[in-house]
Amino acid sequence: MRNGAGVIGSVVAVAAIAFAATAIPATAQETLKIGVILPLSGPAAGIGNEDLDGIRYALNEIGGKIEGKPVQLIIADDQNTPNEALTETRRLVESDGVIAVIGTLNSAVALAIHPYTTRAKVPYVTGGIATDLTGVRKSDYTFRASVAAGQMEPPLARYLDSHGMKRGILMGSDYAAGRDAVAAVGGALKKLGGTVVAEMFPRQGETDYAPYFSRISGSSADFVYGYFFGGDTLRFVRQYVSFGSKLPLVITGAALSSAGVAQNLGAAVDGIISPEIWWVWTLDDPATKTFIERYTKMFGRAPQNIAIDGYIKAEVVLQALKNLHGKVSDSAALAAAIKTVHFPMPGGGEFRFDQNNNPILTIRIVRWEWRDGAAVPKVLDTARNVGQEGSPLP
Repeated sequence: MRNGAGVIGSVVAVAAIAFAATAIPATAQETLKIGVILPLSGPAAGIGNEDLDGIRYALNEIGGKIEGKPVQLIIADDQNTPNEALTETRRLVESDGVIAVIGTLNSAVALAIHPYTTRAKVPYVTGGIATDLTGVRKSDYTFRASVAAGQMEPPLARYLDSHGMKRGILMGSDYAAGRDAVAAVGGALKKLGGTVVAEMFPRQGETDYAPYFSRISGSSADFVYGYFFGGDTLRFVRQYVSFGSKLPLVITGAALSSAGVAQNLGAAVDGIISPEIWWVWTLDDPATKTFIERYTKMFGRAPQNIAIDGYIKAEVVLQALKNLHGKVSDSAALAAAIKTVHFPMPGGGEFRFDQNNNPILTIRIVRWEWRDGAAVPKVLDTARNVGQEGSPLP
């Protein structure tokens, strides 16, 4: 487990903070402390540590300081569980005196932290996809830096429909995010006049997908969609290829482009279609080339897509601090500054939030190729200015 510039440790007993107070302590003004909370141990550690490297990269790009004030990352391991995440977040705020909290990848974790940081009036920048975070439970202090559930599925459905893939078999891990993704793809497909041939929900950790694949044979489907992550992605794709179906396979965003999953699949990745958020490493614009070169020099390896997620989470807070010239009088001022940040992204386009603190996205549809021993994402289509409901914004 890595703890970088911060601390991963047990929670210490602290007095309850006064939630009504919004002043930033004087000590926090001398050193700008940012709390980072990610899964750094357990099955999600690979993705969590890659996300952390994206955060570290953003800080390194500014020399670790803003207006001469050092920026310190205080790092905690949420172990990908809501209870541990809430405990660690309380420690970061109440004991370590952080001015903002960034991180988290799991929606259940994000939903556990969100009410606390809202009451504490501490800006929280998350990667959780739960719609409620920027929907019915939105807060002036919570910001999403990734993608909302249902945001990337409509552009994906539009691409599939325009290429004759109108009838889908939709599969997803049997938990809230998997069911939500299947519903979003199916809903978008139906709006375009398409058909959901079947929906299937294998349990997380499934080791035998054969009973599900048997329902594909003889169907009238044009494609198969899967929402699976980590080891489930590896098993699902490998077994699908072994099953021998000729239907095109579509996998949800970030499942292949993070933690080396595409590379580990080897030739089995060839031909898979996926939507990717913001960026892929095969883009050749100057900003992408610079990002890859500097990131590789810093960490000794090229970035994958989850590193961009970490980079964005850090950048929105760092940009806000720059706009405040490093002077953070209270948390409301910092939250207001975060809301208005905008900056250019590798791959083109600009990062900015909508009125609900959800990012307006660039979605890239890619087809994976296995070329010379490497998994290579080839961009097929790009949807820009995608709002939370998956529709283009002005």
